[in-house]
Amino acid sequence: MKIRSRAALRFLAAGVAAFAFLAVGAAAATIVATLAGSGAWGAANGSAAAASFMMPAGVALDRTGDVFITDAQAQQVRELSPSGVVRTVAGGPANATSGLTARGGYRDGAAAIARFNHPLGIAIDRFGDLYVADTLNHCIRKVARDGTVSTYAGTSDSGYVNGPRLEARFRQPEGVAVDRVGNVYVADVATGLRKISSSGEVTTIDRQTTDNNEALAVGVYDTDSGPLLYVAERFGLSILHPDGSLERFPGGDDYDVAFPPVPKNVLRIIQARRPIGFPTAVAAIDDHTVAFTDARTNSVRILETVHGTLRIVGGAPNDDASGDTGGLRNGNAANSLFNAPIGIAARGTQLVVADSGNRRIRSISGLDYRHAVAPALGLLDTGFASGGNEYRIAYVGNSSVWYNTGWDDSIEGILERTLNGDRAMSQRVHVVGVAGNEKFGVAAQYAEWLAKLGGVNLVVLNLNSGNLLSSFAGPDGRLPPIATWQPQLTARLRDLRQQLARNHVPLVVVTHPFPNEFDWSESAYTQITQDYSYWYDDTIGKATNAAVRNSGANLIDLWPKFSQYERHASHGALFGGDDFHFSRNGRQVVGEWVAQALERLAPWR
Repeated sequence: MKIRSRAALRFLAAGVAAFAFLAVGAAAATIVATLAGSGAWGAANGSAAAASFMMPAGVALDRTGDVFITDAQAQQVRELSPSGVVRTVAGGPANATSGLTARGGYRDGAAAIARFNHPLGIAIDRFGDLYVADTLNHCIRKVARDGTVSTYAGTSDSGYVNGPRLEARFRQPEGVAVDRVGNVYVADVATGLRKISSSGEVTTIDRQTTDNNEALAVGVYDTDSGPLLYVAERFGLSILHPDGSLERFPGGDDYDVAFPPVPKNVLRIIQARRPIGFPTAVAAIDDHTVAFTDARTNSVRILETVHGTLRIVGGAPNDDASGDTGGLRNGNAANSLFNAPIGIAARGTQLVVADSGNRRIRSISGLDYRHAVAPALGLLDTGFASGGNEYRIAYVGNSSVWYNTGWDDSIEGILERTLNGDRAMSQRVHVVGVAGNEKFGVAAQYAEWLAKLGGVNLVVLNLNSGNLLSSFAGPDGRLPPIATWQPQLTARLRDLRQQLARNHVPLVVVTHPFPNEFDWSESAYTQITQDYSYWYDDTIGKATNAAVRNSGANLIDLWPKFSQYERHASHGALFGGDDFHFSRNGRQVVGEWVAQALERLAPWR
């Protein structure tokens, strides 16, 4: 199995016997706050609260906690220190000569005499040097730690020329990123995605797309195999993997773009067919998670690329507000407002955003980047660490256990919070989702592997009709007679239970219906547009439950719960309208139901 996580590689190479997941505290609210900026127009330095900006556009973070900011209209590079003081790093006095924009210029030299012209993107290398996309000077500038400014690549003459970096030409560079070995990547709106190698050669990176799908920003994540690039584009977001493969998540008005023939796995859609939005700037979190600003919809979003899960973590939760949701509001992220957020950087569980329209530097903190593991795709959880005194539960299944969700409103997150809130046991509970295992055999093998490594104390297996179809369906796509598949399921469950028991890990199986098996008003659109007439009652569910009981595994049967819930006059939707995955409300009630049932079973005893 291909392992993409560096943490997982180190773990396996060490051959350690113990396996534990990252300990995470009780879920806290995601909070938006202002780090710096009074909101008044200007370029005043001083305390974070009193400092002013004209148009903060790019942010970069160093290892000591400093935030470096490009102030595009003030023509300056600014710094916010960990102690909360704003100062000018480089660029001359910002006196506006026309409207609200200071006059730009082009000059290298000491910090006080250096001049920029609408600097946008900014990145920092491992030595602490800054790289600035000096957009209207058509070049990349370098700011040394002492504030000295030099032209790193290109000149103030625009053009499109590759070659030695000081002979190369750019036309409108807006985004910049640097990898751990010193290669600099530039998103040039007019000439594409460019690379300045550490040896000083400028080349163009082929993104397999049309010329009008402009590259707006770039972020880099260093993997053991090389740099992985996230590219914000006019029509979505692309991922360039170290092995040369490419994925594209269409967004914006992607239907206006005619992509040339590319490998089948390139074009990806977001779960539940949500539009990805309009990526403006990107911050790489890991090799499958990226945060980005959407200046058109005044929002901040996180995309987890394996499951195609999109979350809006700041700003109004509209898929395309076309710019009519701009505002300023701190506090709970779900109620927050941004105004033309552009630059973004990630640090731990915090995002730092250049909120240009509000002339402030904002933070989004308390984020939980956890997601489901997808072993069928060769991906392990990136949160491997010592779990300490924890009771670790693996919640294993197909996409019913993880779809179109973030951690906070996932079944796993709700299950974890409920068990910890009820103090069901003396140990702290930590849950990890293991999703994407449509075939029963894949889920079982992964659960056995976790148990052998000592990584879990309990396996909860989610079992539904989707698993049965994937595991036992014939060539016509339908299940054979119950007498054919039920004994096989019993045998497989019995074998899994016994394998887990050898490592002192109990097995609990959760079963539940799909909408067409108990209430056709759920997911009504799907029922109307697709043929599910061959499934219309609980026959399959009853046979599944019998197989679980015959195997000796503990059973949590949610079928009665679903039917009772649906009879209430004020019930909420349990499933999404367009498919058979749980709705937000459905995940909430399932997480709570499973937690209550586990507390009654008490397998930890």
